[in-house]
Amino acid sequence: MGHTVIDSTAVAAESSQPASPIRAMAWAAGIGISGVLVLVVLLGADLLFDSSPGAREPAARQRVTLSAPREIGDLRSRDSDFPDRADQAGQATAAQLSEPFTVTYADQVSPALVATVWGGRGRLGGSTETLEDFRDATVAMIPGATPGVPQGADPSPTAGLAQCTPVENLDVHATICVWTLGDAVLAILAIGYDMPAATALLPDLLTALVKVR
Repeated sequence: MGHTVIDSTAVAAESSQPASPIRAMAWAAGIGISGVLVLVVLLGADLLFDSSPGAREPAARQRVTLSAPREIGDLRSRDSDFPDRADQAGQATAAQLSEPFTVTYADQVSPALVATVWGGRGRLGGSTETLEDFRDATVAMIPGATPGVPQGADPSPTAGLAQCTPVENLDVHATICVWTLGDAVLAILAIGYDMPAATALLPDLLTALVKVR
């Protein structure tokens, strides 16, 4: 029975020869595809088993509840014809409020200081445009009034966006402060309050009127 003799030196010599370009390209392509497959598997596993805090939980939705306490510091609620004026002058804006809100407060020590709040929750809120729309609608309720230059205001500890604007062409100081968060918006017409006083009043009013959860 014959035996096949393999020349090991020939094998070594053959293996040491440079590979053809086609074989080299095929080999490189195979490595590249394998790398991509491994990367896809790793990314898929990372997405499926992401253990970072809150990775699989939806973003928290803040719900705003509005309420009107009888008293806020020296302010006490009182009857007002403001709701009628709001209906007449701010119809386009008020129509977007599915849950309207209105309350008027007068200072018990200085009755000339009056703060009327109107707004509510609805299909608007949460943007600078909302602040501007409500400011303009509120100014329109005051005969002869024009808005001054608005300034950003700090509503904290209540979250949200806020700005205050002096009301000009009136015989008394008046300021409009507007606040919004989520689908809620409030305009505060502060009669007898200049800009610093109204800006200081804003956080106290929002703390008493607004609950966020």
